[in-house]
Amino acid sequence: MIEIFKFKTLAHPVSAIRAKRGDVKILFLLALTGIFLYTGITKLLDGVLFADAVAGYKVLPVWGVNVVAVVLPMLEVVVGVAVLVRRTRRAALGIMGVLLGVFMVALVQAKVRGLEIDCGCFGGGKAEKSGLYWAVARDVVLLGMVVFLLKQRGRVAAKEGEARGADKTEEGKGEAKAGEHSFLLQERVLLGKELQYAGLLASGAVVLAVGVNLLRERPLGWHFQNPRERVVAEAESLRAQGRGKAEGEVEAALGAVAKSVAISKGKVASYEEVKAVADGEFGEKVLLVDARPDLFFEEGHIAGAINLPSGEFVNAYRRHEAALKTANRIVVYCDGGGCESSAAVVEALEKLGFADVAEYKGGWREWELQKRALAVSVNGRTVNKKTANSEKTKKEGVS
Repeated sequence: MIEIFKFKTLAHPVSAIRAKRGDVKILFLLALTGIFLYTGITKLLDGVLFADAVAGYKVLPVWGVNVVAVVLPMLEVVVGVAVLVRRTRRAALGIMGVLLGVFMVALVQAKVRGLEIDCGCFGGGKAEKSGLYWAVARDVVLLGMVVFLLKQRGRVAAKEGEARGADKTEEGKGEAKAGEHSFLLQERVLLGKELQYAGLLASGAVVLAVGVNLLRERPLGWHFQNPRERVVAEAESLRAQGRGKAEGEVEAALGAVAKSVAISKGKVASYEEVKAVADGEFGEKVLLVDARPDLFFEEGHIAGAINLPSGEFVNAYRRHEAALKTANRIVVYCDGGGCESSAAVVEALEKLGFADVAEYKGGWREWELQKRALAVSVNGRTVNKKTANSEKTKKEGVS
């Protein structure tokens, strides 16, 4: 069987090349379908976080952010399905090519301007560890697939034109010119149809997007609210429902529970204070709050912290309401650097009546850097210096 296959391949090399191109075409179509469906669906699952990611590029006006956040995910889903249908394939590929080109321009301008952004390629709140360069490279590969598939029909048309021009007689030349004229007219008609299909796909995506947005638990309005504005508005709504902290509720003096580190009533918490809280020196009287998305919280967080992400503030607050009201002081952190989520959550908690709320501006980045700086190696194990000194003292005592 293998020998027969080899013989046919050698005897008919053109057929073999066409077969291989057909296989590549199918693989590319399936890859584009899978990627566009996946990216579109993940963005649809949380429109608020995706809107935040879109706003992070700082190229759209306020009124345009939510429009893109509502329509773009559904457009990706629609073209992901339409590319599998022969009649709408080229229109869907054309839209894909335009989208990929826009994505690359947006990513490059963000890098040039030094913006620290969440790519938003697979929905908001899922920043890629590989960075924006990988995102651009991935879009280049996808654009290459789109161009390859669009050129397939052009290659067939070129071969038909060569066949018509092969006849050198006067009659043959006349037929070739007539055929070329007919071919150009046919191409114009096809282009018009493809533009019509593209318009239908885009219009259908808009209608579906509006419908899906209205069915959401938290529909996106036409006016974009940044994370701080949104979280504060949600806090005010909770306060109106009587979910805030009542005056005099659990207001024991913080100094009574302080042990080794004096904690001030300031709005900014230091690394030393956060470390003391993480080490359990203040019990439940001082509470750490992680304002990052739950994905990052699950990957790693400061010991004892609860998760109160700015993108899911209402639901998270209801889950942790008892712990928040029990604490005398709350320290909020996020990634650090340019992260604004912690400041938004601080303001929201203050709106809810929590008097002593501080922000740890160094955030998770500083915490990790400090932890690595304190780490040393003991017998092939990585431990902190305190543990290393303890083990050294025990060893000296035994000797």
